[in-house]
Amino acid sequence: MTFTLNSNELKRVCSKIYRQNRFLIMQQHILYKCSKKKRKLLQHFSFRCLFMSLYQKLSTVLTTQTIDELGLVLGLPDVNELPPESQPYYPLIYVESKLGLPFEHFSALIRETDEAMRSTDLEQASKIMLMLKPDNYTAMNARKRFVASGQVTVQDEIAWIDLIFTIPKHCKSGVAWHHRQWLWTRDDARMDLDHELRLCTRTATLHPRNYYAWSYRRWLLETYMNTPQSREKEYQESRAWVERNVSDHSGVHHLAKVIEKMDRFDQEEHLDWINDLITRFPGHEALWCHRRFCFTFSPHLSSGHSFVDDLIKRNEDPIQVELALRFGLWLCLLNKQRGSNSREKEVAYASQLKELTSIPKYSIEP
Repeated sequence: MTFTLNSNELKRVCSKIYRQNRFLIMQQHILYKCSKKKRKLLQHFSFRCLFMSLYQKLSTVLTTQTIDELGLVLGLPDVNELPPESQPYYPLIYVESKLGLPFEHFSALIRETDEAMRSTDLEQASKIMLMLKPDNYTAMNARKRFVASGQVTVQDEIAWIDLIFTIPKHCKSGVAWHHRQWLWTRDDARMDLDHELRLCTRTATLHPRNYYAWSYRRWLLETYMNTPQSREKEYQESRAWVERNVSDHSGVHHLAKVIEKMDRFDQEEHLDWINDLITRFPGHEALWCHRRFCFTFSPHLSSGHSFVDDLIKRNEDPIQVELALRFGLWLCLLNKQRGSNSREKEVAYASQLKELTSIPKYSIEP
């Protein structure tokens, strides 16, 4: 193969070779251990990588290698510290089916991918753009056209979004979650509900308070969980999640939506459970908000004021006491709407809350 370079191109190539001289020296040590045929292929591939852009390297590694997890690399290691099979893709880091995207080159990757979407294979370029920036509407609409035309299968697109969601930042992409929901509306889609629920759990763990993941899970609840058994299972899994994430409002809100869909529900047992969580994990507003839901959803629950009074007496945590007093005031207002008079409790809670949290006074100058 013969290359014809002008002076500017020669300077650029020489500069690039100089910057990667350590990589070339390492390649020489590797080459002499290889067979003649393999050595020739490796020499050609390594030299060809010198002329690749970041986008081309990313496209090559995605096409030729199996990748099951993505991540952002904040600090690049020395190229000589990488395995031989990863060095041609530097500054991309490919190790054991994991691909690291260099943070310092991320803007350049997006810029080159955007240029590729305008000039080269749109299918591959839009796929890479979603991996880098899943909120890109142009790329997402292109993917929808490819799926609708049959050029890309639903299962392949679902698998690609699975890979994108291994980056914690991308787990909260509303565009990507909506695209995934759209894919399941296709006639040729085959839903694996257990896989989707595991994905929701994993993404909600990677990115706490993940509103879009929980909204997607609520859509699964309303669309595919139509039996009492499936809803009971979802209820138990949601309770287990709340026990591990007592401050996650999105997860607690989903639990409330599951309860609304259940045919049979032990209200008193559930209230004892949330009371136990509030006692063991003081100061978490999400749990108190769920307790409000319980009294709104089930008007005949008992131990409303007694639990608050006992908690105030034996608790020294000011945040927990404040949350208890605010709940007590709210419960007084709820009882008033239902025709029950609890004026004395309301005055007592208000006076205690005023002593605990002073309300600033504002004066208006004439």
